[in-house]
Amino acid sequence: MTKHVFVLLMVVKLAFSQVDMGNAMAAGRGGVATTFNYNYEALGINPANLGWKKNNTLSLGAMRYGISIQSEALSLGKLWKVLLKPSDEFSESEKETFKELFVTPNGLNLITHTHWISGSFQLDKIGGIAVELSDKKLAHIGLNNNFSDIVFNGSESYVFQDLALMSQNISDVFSETRVGYTHYRFLNISYGRELLSIESKDKKSLKLYAGLGLKRVWGLGLLEYNAVDGEFTMVSSFSDNYDINYGSLNQLGPSSLSGLFDATGKGYGLDFGLSLFVGNTIKVGMSIIDFGSITWDKMLYEGKDTTLQLPDSIVFTGINSFNLTSSSQQLFSENSVFVFTPSEYYKSKLPAKIRMGVGLNISKRIEVGADLIIPLNRKNVNLQKMYFATGAEINLFGTFKLSTGFGGNKTYGYSIPLGISMGVFGITEFQFGTNDLFTLLGRNQNPNLSMAFAALKFNLF
Repeated sequence: MTKHVFVLLMVVKLAFSQVDMGNAMAAGRGGVATTFNYNYEALGINPANLGWKKNNTLSLGAMRYGISIQSEALSLGKLWKVLLKPSDEFSESEKETFKELFVTPNGLNLITHTHWISGSFQLDKIGGIAVELSDKKLAHIGLNNNFSDIVFNGSESYVFQDLALMSQNISDVFSETRVGYTHYRFLNISYGRELLSIESKDKKSLKLYAGLGLKRVWGLGLLEYNAVDGEFTMVSSFSDNYDINYGSLNQLGPSSLSGLFDATGKGYGLDFGLSLFVGNTIKVGMSIIDFGSITWDKMLYEGKDTTLQLPDSIVFTGINSFNLTSSSQQLFSENSVFVFTPSEYYKSKLPAKIRMGVGLNISKRIEVGADLIIPLNRKNVNLQKMYFATGAEINLFGTFKLSTGFGGNKTYGYSIPLGISMGVFGITEFQFGTNDLFTLLGRNQNPNLSMAFAALKFNLF
């Protein structure tokens, strides 16, 4: 188990929060997207928007990327060190600092979203359809004092010197600890169209749109550890891409799971959405996103709620850098600190959410709106608290747009976002967005490093 926590932390250096900021201009509005996004950018936000008349007939995109890492535990300088210099060794003082800082329910949250390829097609009479292949990685770390001490001090931890703690089950020793990591690849096919149109005497119309999205989900990595309110869960399932050494356990599960769709878990997800236009001025939208689950049945291991083990053969000094593979190899021997056994299957829910939004067209060049995002389950990798944002998009020159806003919650703090979109010949666009301009400018308390990019975006007709 400890090894998997280290692998989770190591992911930060591999590919850089649970509000999805994978779309640059949505990130630049603080996450406001429910009544803004259209074309294939409506995927995973509100599929009803695919039916809007403003959709291009054909729109294509590739290699859009968004990252967001937020931490109550780390300063901005430490976050940059994690990203840029993961192999730098910790000093003893840094270890002690990290040990104290990570004892918080919201020590670290991260999300990465890689949109490999996307496309949408729309005709007024039949509606719009969109397809996308993408990867998403989500993580959450919140440790108690005992868990944090073991992570940073290893076998020298006070936990292993206290006979009273060593005689307790790990669910009690690590009570109030939540650690989660999920990596899944999904193919999203969504459809949206106009359902109802009513013209009034004052020539203001009501238009109602509905949409549905189906996701085929391949699970590539899972870690769940919960010791909260009497609940105990400790499971892991990782494909060969993660290069995890399970020791003797490796002989008990299938290997060669490193191909594009060779997953350790598979499942389905659904998106539902509605959007309403009141004249050409007011828009209202609501969607349910990621309603579904993954069943993990390969390379699956379940931890037992036993007392802690510290065999004489284990000499572990704690993690010494954020490049953590070598620090943790020995913990999956036959006499490891935690007891793992192979398991047949484990079903995990996708991080489902409700999105509600409202938008207002002030003029042809200025649009404002607000979104409320509510988590539907208590998954560790899901949004931990309700999130609210307001945003605006300004079209300055037809091909040059700016977005900004205000958003946040008690986990992330509150931030001022910024997004920039530059069109080229009316066909392609380059976009950049951040959810927190203040962090990029040096905010040190509860920093949220958030950036999203889009360079290969083509609106052909």
